[in-house]
Amino acid sequence: MRWKVRHKPDAELLGTNRPCDAMSPPIAAGLLVPPASAMLADRESAVALGDPDAPPVAHDERGERPEAVARSRSQTSSSRHPLLARAASAAIAWFQRRLGTAPSGWVASLFVHLILLIVLALIGPAIGEKRAGPSLIAWTDDGDAVDAASLTTAVLLVGPTDVTIAAPQVQQFVASTNPLQVDLPKLEFLPNPAERTATNANPNASQSPQQTTGASDLGKPGRTFVAGGGLGGRDAGNRPRLIKQDGGTKTSEVAMESGLIWIANHQKANGGWSFDHRTGQCDSRCRNPGTVASTTAATGLALLSFLGAGYTHRHGPFQNEVDKGLYYLTGRMLSTPNGGDLQEGTMYAQGIASLALCEAYAMTGDESLRPFAQKAIDFIVYAQNPKTGGWRYVPGQPGDTTVLGWQLMALRSARMAKLEVPEHVIYRATRFLDSVQDGDGHYRGAFYGYLGPERANFTTNSVGLLCRMYTGWDRSNAALIHGVDAIAKQGPSRDDMYYNYQATQVMHHWGGTQWRKWNARLRDYLVQSQAREGHEFGSWHFDDKHSAQGGRLYNTALAVMMLQVYYRYLPLYTDKATAADQAASQLAPLDGNK
Repeated sequence: MRWKVRHKPDAELLGTNRPCDAMSPPIAAGLLVPPASAMLADRESAVALGDPDAPPVAHDERGERPEAVARSRSQTSSSRHPLLARAASAAIAWFQRRLGTAPSGWVASLFVHLILLIVLALIGPAIGEKRAGPSLIAWTDDGDAVDAASLTTAVLLVGPTDVTIAAPQVQQFVASTNPLQVDLPKLEFLPNPAERTATNANPNASQSPQQTTGASDLGKPGRTFVAGGGLGGRDAGNRPRLIKQDGGTKTSEVAMESGLIWIANHQKANGGWSFDHRTGQCDSRCRNPGTVASTTAATGLALLSFLGAGYTHRHGPFQNEVDKGLYYLTGRMLSTPNGGDLQEGTMYAQGIASLALCEAYAMTGDESLRPFAQKAIDFIVYAQNPKTGGWRYVPGQPGDTTVLGWQLMALRSARMAKLEVPEHVIYRATRFLDSVQDGDGHYRGAFYGYLGPERANFTTNSVGLLCRMYTGWDRSNAALIHGVDAIAKQGPSRDDMYYNYQATQVMHHWGGTQWRKWNARLRDYLVQSQAREGHEFGSWHFDDKHSAQGGRLYNTALAVMMLQVYYRYLPLYTDKATAADQAASQLAPLDGNK
């Protein structure tokens, strides 16, 4: 079976007679921003009013993404709508033929505008059409192309409310005997640490006040991240093997790609995403909007979904969407003496957006992203509470386990991208984990609370254990064994996708029988519960307290990343990490079991 990506008309993609706009992608390339002078004026007034929908513009001291700005300047009205230009010329020529002379300026203007209004009314729908979205096409052994949607018909008949997670109605986990081949882009990973030159280092790193180790940390044992768990699985040479090896299926990949198409279709005209997905071309056709105001968090989650499949602004079918999303994030960054602020009201957004920037840079080596990624990490370092080692909603607060999880993942990706991450920040983070862990004797550290060791739950347990895995606990750690066993017995949730997202990473890194059982249940549940009608096709929404805040975009992004788990991050506790992953890690294991 051979898999390829190509563009198809929407009706053909879905195998239905739905209107083509139901799956139409975001705005065409080149319409991201108006000419630079108008963009700057509009952006300044919009920022003053706190408008998150304003087109992004980089601060002068940071510079701009030149390729994105160049595209916007090259787009003129005549090149966008040549039919309008021809209509205007024809109108003036007709006027001259009838009167025998050229019309005066205001008369010509009035006449031409009347003609243009008529033409616009007639051709408006054609101008608004978008290219068809990418779809997976399966090539059978006899060479016939089979539409991706038809492959999932058998597993997309049961409505989401009819599904029970304990007894999925699609195929159970069975190791495939036939290799699954996927045509994927070759990613450009950063060079080995030995190849890194002094010119690649952050020129302002030594001047950053947050790089200074606190006096209370002097003499403490060094802390760093373990090797493995890198991004090499997203590479074209590894992803097909890992899909087969770790429990992915053709239907799970189709569901994942359909989710990416939905996310792409809900990108805003300015390049960003919003948890309130109803604006733009969606036009309120999808239910369950979110309420969180941070567009940097929404954009970060959307970008992480594309990056998790190996799709960057340089490779893959979503290059335009990813490029505009990165441009939006860099434009929303506020340059401060403490680094690049991407919060928009919450450190959750800082961690998520920073993680996206660091992964994009690590996967492509695009040097235009490096200063933005480094400044975002600098702000995370600054925002850590120096006493507790934690992070919370606002810089300097004592901290909570869930916010810490996003910051630690961003810091880890920054280290893989060869960015500057002070060692004492990692040590402080593990100290915070010590303060919120629970359990008795050898099992102390199996469970984690939110603000303290009290009221531990499976979500915070999963975040805490994942952080412990990344900061050095090996597979023989008694607390880790006990904690993983508790998650395995609890199983996936029907509604809480945040718990599922964190726990799925823990179980995948752990591997073995417990992972295979977890994966078979959650994978099939996600495939069945995906929306498959109307403009919501390809998305997810679940009834959970977090869902009301994040909405359909939040649920879809998490579901997509869970279906990418086979290759999104390489396993920590096996020897399956590739040479590319080891080169990208630059991280030595540490003894974190004591």
